Amino acid sequence: RLIALDENKIVGTVRYVFDEDRLHLIGLATHPEYRQQGVASQLMDKLVEMGTQYNMRALSLSTIRETDNRKVFEKLGFKVLFEMPASDLISMQGELLHELYLERALYV
Repeated sequence: RLIALDENKIVGTVRYVFDEDRLHLIGLATHPEYRQQGVASQLMDKLVEMGTQYNMRALSLSTIRETDNRKVFEKLGFKVLFEMPASDLISMQGELLHELYLERALYV
């Protein structure tokens, strides 16, 4: 897990795992007071550095379309490779959700 600090305050974090030829993100969060200040970009820059160091092909992640965070990930350089019904997820209202799979290519 990477942690972004401002002095001694945690302002952002990202969990990841090494998955074959990808560095797969599991969770990304930025403290509300620090959003739109480049914290997520700095975390991604560090992951790109790590992925390149370990000869990874890409950063990857999955998210739920209905959360509307796709634009955030696209701004961070990710592209949607496919979308599918999230058969293992359902909203509290009983609605079907959709999973997006995104990648950001690393040039090694």
